[in-house]
Amino acid sequence: MTGVYQQVPYVDSVGAEATGQTITVFKLLSDVADREFVMTNRDEVFTDVNAFTVQLNKRMSSNWQLTSALTYMKSEGRLGASAGAATLQRSGIQFSPFGQNPNSFVNTEGLLPGDRPWTFKNQLVYQLPFDFLIGLNYQYIDGAPRVRQVGINSVTGIFTRILTSPRPENGRLPSQNLLDLRVQKDFVLDDRGTRIGLFVDALNLLNEDSYEAVRSSIATSSSYKLPTTFIFPRRFQVGAKFTF
Repeated sequence: MTGVYQQVPYVDSVGAEATGQTITVFKLLSDVADREFVMTNRDEVFTDVNAFTVQLNKRMSSNWQLTSALTYMKSEGRLGASAGAATLQRSGIQFSPFGQNPNSFVNTEGLLPGDRPWTFKNQLVYQLPFDFLIGLNYQYIDGAPRVRQVGINSVTGIFTRILTSPRPENGRLPSQNLLDLRVQKDFVLDDRGTRIGLFVDALNLLNEDSYEAVRSSIATSSSYKLPTTFIFPRRFQVGAKFTF
């Protein structure tokens, strides 16, 4: 990237949850049309992920089977998605404008968008008398970091949105507790072992109502921090499985 920029102070005094803090940003002094860009990974773009997983497996015996896994992860760095409000991590270039403006690097180093420290998964299967089978699937996952953005076009001379603070100083999205249940009954149809299994699934049995995104992370928007992308509510479905 080429262009003449000057460091200038910006006071975070506009929009919801304004901090009043002074942030150093970059103002474009040269003509916008004179800028040139090179497609490359700058030294400021990096990832540093530390994680461990503990998993427990019990084979089917004494009529029950169990698989459990607990994962802790801390993912830090700076990616193309770090300057936006996304909760997904994308490392590819994908023709992103990230880095074309030096303000892309303001407050974008730290936790990555998809950082979720704790994840726990548990699957339990139990064989009941009379060919009844019950299965439980439980998952807990921490929420992704929130961000707060402001537009500072009047300060920088070009279209610019910055993060007012690094992730996750604005907190996290809600954690999720999801429990699914299946009850199945098998019927033997003939001497060759042909079976039909009838089952009922209860999905999101706890009726978890957490959300996975917000409508806007821009502090001056009327929909700032309003929740969206809710988890589907509790629901039931029936089905059949034919084995021969």
